[in-house]
Amino acid sequence: MSKKSDRSLFPRVALLLLAVSLLLALPIQAAAQVVAYDMVGGTSLNLNSFTNPWNGAFSSSGDGFQKYQRGVSPTIPFAVLDDSLIIFPSDTLGIIKDGNLDEFFGIVDTTNTDNPSGEVSATWEFDVSAATVGLALLIDMGAMGDFESSDTFEWTYSIDGGPTRVAFASAVDEAGSFAYTLEGGTVELLNDPMLVQGTILTNDLAAFSTPMVGTGSTLTLTLSADTNATEAIAFQSIVVTEGGLPTSTVAFDLVGSSDLNRTSFVNPWNGAFSSAGDGFQKYQRGVSPTIPFAVLDDSLIIFPSDTLGI
Repeated sequence: MSKKSDRSLFPRVALLLLAVSLLLALPIQAAAQVVAYDMVGGTSLNLNSFTNPWNGAFSSSGDGFQKYQRGVSPTIPFAVLDDSLIIFPSDTLGIIKDGNLDEFFGIVDTTNTDNPSGEVSATWEFDVSAATVGLALLIDMGAMGDFESSDTFEWTYSIDGGPTRVAFASAVDEAGSFAYTLEGGTVELLNDPMLVQGTILTNDLAAFSTPMVGTGSTLTLTLSADTNATEAIAFQSIVVTEGGLPTSTVAFDLVGSSDLNRTSFVNPWNGAFSSAGDGFQKYQRGVSPTIPFAVLDDSLIIFPSDTLGI
């Protein structure tokens, strides 16, 4: 190689080395890491304590402010359960679907003869000492009913006894309405939906997130509410992360029977098999005419002796 070509190559090499050094000098954003949680698949992580003086406090089984679980809790307020798929096809109100067997927190009619003021609260304390960078809170939320402005809930937090800050607060759109679709396919149009962060809470649980201020050893999370009548509110999957919020979802399919930014789906094997026990396609309980029995776990109600299913 000539000296001339050596000299002409040097600036390009120098620029490349400069670019690499700049990239190495840039801070790398840490991925969000889970620090603590509760009611995730019926389990918890780094939960120091949970206190709810209103557990089992209401004489009416239709009222409640506590944790529940299908198949475990002796009673669950009917308004919070969507039983329209199998158990009660004419059901017109509910959030927690027939197949959701995990622990959740339900709120129905806290203003009652046992609690005329309507005000209730429950508290979680999490160990977040392992976190070294910013915390964030994520909670799956759902609501259904004809709410009034007096129906409220609020999630607040404090770290190591510091200032109490609001993480999430509900609002009611008294000029609006929303069409709720129950799992069995019935659509109920109701006025005055409940919102969080400007988004309507539906009867399909959806994740809401917010950054939190500060770090420390103990995170105290408090849920306060005041509701009246049969409107239902439910929460599940309380998750605390460090390193910021999870990255935004760009696209998905088969998430709560919905999709985002899906341009197409092609399956030449849809309905191609003569046997109802065979399949390679999308299915939905209560909608698909047949579903291979091996993929369904019907042991809870439909077929208690079932030994195979997902």
